Amino acid sequence: AARCAALPGVYQTPLPFAKEYGLAFVSLPKDEDDAKEAVNAFTEDTRNRSLLLNVEFRNGGIDYVTLCAESTKQDIGKALVEDGLLKVEFRREKRFQNILREYVVAQDMAKKRHLNIWRYGDITDDDAMEFGVRR
Repeated sequence: AARCAALPGVYQTPLPFAKEYGLAFVSLPKDEDDAKEAVNAFTEDTRNRSLLLNVEFRNGGIDYVTLCAESTKQDIGKALVEDGLLKVEFRREKRFQNILREYVVAQDMAKKRHLNIWRYGDITDDDAMEFGVRR
C-alpha cells in the first residue's frame, strides 16, 4: 500500500481563470443601443488577437487598463473613441493628462465628423435647459 500525504490547501482549489478589468479613460454612452454597438465593436477589435495590457489605475477593486493590439500597437479604447463609439472619461491625476489629451483629440475628431454617438450633435451632459427640461 502506498502512503500518501494530504494535498496542501493551497493546491486543492484552482485559481480563477478569469479576471475582471475595466477600460481606462472611457465610458459607454447612455443610450442602450449605442452601448451595445460599442460593446460589439470592442469584442470585434479584441477577439482572437494578442493584446498588450497596461494597468493604469485601480478603483473599487477593479484594475482599469489600456489595451493595445500587439501587432499594430493601436490603442483599442482610443480607436473606439475616435470611431464615436465611446466617450472620454476624465481623470484629474497629472500623470494621465498626456494620454487624456490624445483621447480628447480623438473624441473631437469623432464629434466633428458626427460619427455614431455624435451623429446628432454633442451628447455630453451639461446643466443647460433644453426644451424647458433640466437633465
